[in-house]
Amino acid sequence: MGRRSKHSREEMQEMAIKAAREIVAEEGVRELSTRKIAAKIGYTVGTLYHFFKNLDDIIMYVNSQTLDMLYEYLKHRINKNKQTALISLANGYLDFSKKHFSEWQLLFEYPMPKDMQYPRWYEEKITKLFKLVEQSLSTQIKLPKIDLSRKSRVLWSGIHGVCLLYHTGKLHKTKSETAETLVEDLLKYYLAGLKMI
Repeated sequence: MGRRSKHSREEMQEMAIKAAREIVAEEGVRELSTRKIAAKIGYTVGTLYHFFKNLDDIIMYVNSQTLDMLYEYLKHRINKNKQTALISLANGYLDFSKKHFSEWQLLFEYPMPKDMQYPRWYEEKITKLFKLVEQSLSTQIKLPKIDLSRKSRVLWSGIHGVCLLYHTGKLHKTKSETAETLVEDLLKYYLAGLKMI
């Protein structure tokens, strides 16, 4: 690998992000460290700290790219049929977690500091994802905007829970049950409950 002077700030950041992504894919989330990232790109840990505050900062940038990937993946999975938009979105999420497991795992499994302040641009990526859920939910039921936002987050927390149990092998199911069928039931009964309110 070249010396620091051969790479711009943007190149160094991209190299570190790419290295972090590869380490997680090859060795798992728990094996990720600034030492391993620095070694993989041929620089010192000290040099990394010229471009990132710490490991949490690097992971935030990796997760930022994953959020972009997830948004594009889900946006293209939403069916034009309004009646199936929500199930297409949910199944798209399950599918993404299987195809991009290491990125998905880093996004949700790495424990970021509870007091960490995310920059506005990062928060906007999360908001944009939830807008997809809100849009899909709004095709099924009419709710005030504040209720739509909260109920979308509640619903997506349930879908994420099924997904998490699937990946940790703790989804004790019968042969006829899959993560997809459980998500379909969750959507069906959640929507039915909302319509009764």
